[in-house]
Amino acid sequence: DTRAEVAPRHGEAGPRRLDVAGEDQPLSGVEVVAFPVAEAYVPPPDAGDEVVQTGALGAAGTVTRGDGAYKIEHLPDVEFHVLARARGFEPASISPVVPGQPLPDIVLLQHGSIIGRVRDAETEAPVTEFSLSFERQGADGEFRTEHRHGRDVRDAGGRFACEGMGAGEWRVRVASKDHVHWRGSVSLAPGGTAELDVVLHAGSRIEGTVALPDGTPVAGAAIHIRLVPRPRPGERTNFDTRTEEDGGFVAAGLEGGSYQIEATHPDCYAERTEGTAKVDVSAAGAVS
Repeated sequence: DTRAEVAPRHGEAGPRRLDVAGEDQPLSGVEVVAFPVAEAYVPPPDAGDEVVQTGALGAAGTVTRGDGAYKIEHLPDVEFHVLARARGFEPASISPVVPGQPLPDIVLLQHGSIIGRVRDAETEAPVTEFSLSFERQGADGEFRTEHRHGRDVRDAGGRFACEGMGAGEWRVRVASKDHVHWRGSVSLAPGGTAELDVVLHAGSRIEGTVALPDGTPVAGAAIHIRLVPRPRPGERTNFDTRTEEDGGFVAAGLEGGSYQIEATHPDCYAERTEGTAKVDVSAAGAVS
C-alpha cells in the first residue's frame, strides 16, 4: 500500500487570506481536511457542510502552522479533495490533489457585513419592524436565497447588521407590512462592509368592510388579497389580514395593479360573487 503526504509546494505557504485591501498573508490555525475523490461524490450546496461529510469518507486533517503551511501524512496514493476553513472566512478547496505533488495555495476570502438603516419616505422616521432576505450570486451567475442570513428585525432606530457574509454580489429585500417592499443589490468585497440606506414608501391601500346581508359587521373574518396576474419573481404576492370589531380592514403597502380580494369566516357562508371582489389600485392611493 503506497503511502504519501499532502503538503504545499516547496518554499510557499498553504492557506492564505485575501482581505478587503487585497493583502496576501499566511493564515495559521486553519483547519485543513483531505478526503478521497469519490466517483459519485457531489459537493453540498453549502460548502461549510463539506467538512461535516468528510468523517463518513475516512478523511484525514490537520491545522496550519504559523507560516500557513500544512502537512497531512500517511495517505493512500489516490486523488483527494483538500478543503480549508476558518472562522470568519469563506471555505475554499482544491481538487483533485495527488499526494506528493506540488499544490497551489488555498486562498480564503474574509467574510464581510451588510449593515444599514430603514426609514419611512414621507416622515423620515425609522421603520422599527421589518424583515430582511438575501440572495447571493453563484458561480453560474444565478442568484439563490441564503436562508441563514434572513431575519426579522425589531429596532427602535430602524438599523440592522448582518455579519459573516461571503464576498460577491447580493440581492437584498426589505419587507414591512405597511410599506411597499424594497429591493436592491450590493457588491460585497472580502472583509468589507456594505452600508444601505433603505427608504420605504407607503404605496397604496385597500380599505373595506365585511358584513352580513342585513348590514351586521363581521369581526375576525380572514381577508386574503392576491395580486393578479402573478407578479415577477421576488415581488410581493399576497396580503393577509383580518377584520376588526366593526368589520373593517385595511391592507397597506401595496404596489399598483389589480388585486383579487376574498373574505372568509368559519361561521358564515357566501356565494363566490359575494365573498370576493376585484379592484384596481394606482401606484399611490387608496381604494375602498
